[in-house]
Amino acid sequence: SYHGNDALTANSNSMDREMSGNYWFCSKEGVSIFNPQKQLYKYTILDKKQNIVCGVSTPEGRIIFATIAGLIEYEPTSGKIKNFIIPGADNIKTLTVLKDTLVAAGNNYFIFYDLIKHTVINRLSFNGTSQFQIKDHANNLWIGTWGKGLYKYDRKTLLHFAADSFPSSGILKNSLVCATSGLNNLWIGYNGGGGFAKYNYNTNNFTNYKITLP
Repeated sequence: SYHGNDALTANSNSMDREMSGNYWFCSKEGVSIFNPQKQLYKYTILDKKQNIVCGVSTPEGRIIFATIAGLIEYEPTSGKIKNFIIPGADNIKTLTVLKDTLVAAGNNYFIFYDLIKHTVINRLSFNGTSQFQIKDHANNLWIGTWGKGLYKYDRKTLLHFAADSFPSSGILKNSLVCATSGLNNLWIGYNGGGGFAKYNYNTNNFTNYKITLP
């Protein structure tokens, strides 16, 4: 059983922070919405049969969730739910929004989908399974993978950073788990206690940091 300070489950698939400041935790049991001001959780069971893999908020305040069966568009104010499918987008792992465009990434692909016209704009291939997507201050898209390194897409070129590339790309490991972006730097986390790295947008160089326990 759970009380007001609990999430639905301790095993969350992903987290997203929407415009009002609430945090959304996606899981097999549904979605837990955490209000940091009230320090309380609200539970939203969209569909008990659908594993909620990830979610992302749109500029209009809607939330789009990827499930094992497709996508769900959720309106928090009215509670309205709309199910839809992007052709060719199977087993979606991560989502992000670039203005009116939804980017869905999975195993070896990412798709750009127009949220207004509800059509596929573009589909590109890469190697690996998407672990995260993040956009930087210039609206470039960064995709971290499990085992295949990091990708940057600037709407023209897909650039690949890999630990085993020659000459060296600057990253130490190809299995990445998380990222955050600031005005000058992209930060990525390595799997397996491998530390983290900072990519400077101005110098285009990585600086790696190893975590050493006392």
